[in-house]
Amino acid sequence: MLVSQGVRVDFGYEDFLALVHGSVEGEYREAVSIGRKFLANQIINHVIVMPVRRRYDRLTPSRITPVDLLSSGRNPYLLADSLAALASGLQASVVLVDLRAGVSELNAPILLDPRVHRVFVSTISDQSVRGTRCLLAEVARRAPATKEDPICQVIVTQFKDPDHGQWVAEAAAQLGEAAAAVRVDTSDSEFSDPESKDTSTVDDTLAAEPLLSPFKEALLRLLPTWEEV
Repeated sequence: MLVSQGVRVDFGYEDFLALVHGSVEGEYREAVSIGRKFLANQIINHVIVMPVRRRYDRLTPSRITPVDLLSSGRNPYLLADSLAALASGLQASVVLVDLRAGVSELNAPILLDPRVHRVFVSTISDQSVRGTRCLLAEVARRAPATKEDPICQVIVTQFKDPDHGQWVAEAAAQLGEAAAAVRVDTSDSEFSDPESKDTSTVDDTLAAEPLLSPFKEALLRLLPTWEEV
């Protein structure tokens, strides 16, 4: 869609990963500086677009991936930190990272960073609900969120309202419980302040309540250009 609007893509996610990977001791200032210069030309309707690669028709495997950044002695959250620095340099308000489904070495550095606002999308099919619950349980085990971190959010989509009301309610209840479980209660920690201790989980449960997005037939076919979409 970006190319169809006449925008030339000169900088992609792969380029940024290569620059960060080649930095000395995890210092990514040069990568951010180069990224700012190229991405300034990849803006459309106030959205800065950084595709995975410059050539969207190139299907060969990436020569460098996020897992390559996880070398010994480096900050395990280097990827999120460098993306945040790039966004700050571009004066962007939000960084939206579209990950593939499930857990893989490609999305783990973002998915397992508790400081990231992690949003999961599920349909109401049993397989999708089970898979999302399993993924949330793994996130809770390996990268739980503390009180200072964003709570995980779930979006339930691809249903017809009100035809699927009961199924939606069942899926939302299961997924909401799983999302709330990602938040760990640090109030019993020996380092916590006794006066600020809060054992209530009501707020977390409410915050983790899934967002509902009914099926829209118009989205069955996305049009080719940005303006049409």
